[in-house]
Amino acid sequence: MHFVDRLFDKMLKLNSRVCVGLDPELWKFPRRLLEKYDLRITSDQELDAYSFERATNCIIEFNKMVIDAVCDYAAAIKPQSAHYERFGYYGIRALYETVKYAKERGAIVILDAKRNDIGSTAEKYARAYIGIDKGAGCAAIPCDALTVNPYLGSDGIQPFVDYCSKNGKGIFVLVKTSNESSSEIQDLRLREDDLAVAQKVALLVKQWGNYVIGDSGYSAVGAVVGATHPRDISTLRETMPQSTFLMPGYGAQGGKAENVVDAFGPNGLGALISSSRGVLYPCSPDTEDFQQEIEKQVRIMRDDINRIISRKVDS
Repeated sequence: MHFVDRLFDKMLKLNSRVCVGLDPELWKFPRRLLEKYDLRITSDQELDAYSFERATNCIIEFNKMVIDAVCDYAAAIKPQSAHYERFGYYGIRALYETVKYAKERGAIVILDAKRNDIGSTAEKYARAYIGIDKGAGCAAIPCDALTVNPYLGSDGIQPFVDYCSKNGKGIFVLVKTSNESSSEIQDLRLREDDLAVAQKVALLVKQWGNYVIGDSGYSAVGAVVGATHPRDISTLRETMPQSTFLMPGYGAQGGKAENVVDAFGPNGLGALISSSRGVLYPCSPDTEDFQQEIEKQVRIMRDDINRIISRKVDS
């Protein structure tokens, strides 16, 4: 089944456009969980190589707790690969176990790895993460979608598009990111056609996605568009009408539900709003009912986004 068709089915089933990022910061974990794994830290810098196995076992347990808390309210889960790669072998194992558990719970899994390279190397990245789930040539960590960097151009993107087409997977291309300095490159004007770099990439995304359209009318080639840039969203939506927007920056980075209303189509679909810190760490590490606080926070986020969508659909 086409990736976006599966994603939209999940959105409609849960009445949710929420994506929860799994960006583990150990020192923010529940105190009882850290004590269980003999981790007494106040920052990531206090960990040495001898503690990596314990740390990642703790991450796996925390992630499973989060997934259990949010799987009835979030349409997708988004692990951020750097938070796992930082622990080497043990971190890759933690990422694998996290993805495996999320898929067992029925979640759509988007790996935020921002991969790309020349065509032959890009094919290896595509096979690793959005290859087939089982059998010969299967993915090492089989996800539903992957974030990718467009900087190398079409020959670096094409292997990912091919894997989307063959395997019912998706990609989200970085177009207008949520970080503060994104304007240093993404807002530069191109002399040739007087477009901003982000707008030029958006035109390429539209072109790349034309060959992988699902029954929903949306493409398997989506776009990363930060919720922190409300003035750009409507323009980018006009340029990429068939791309699903993955929108980081809600909550801790300052993005608000009102910022993202123009990303959604008239049916209330077309965008996935992502939050990590705002959902994962809603309370003090000493809070007894930490999991319930996570569940409460993801419900608040879901309802906040649904509120602005209902206004758009009803208008």
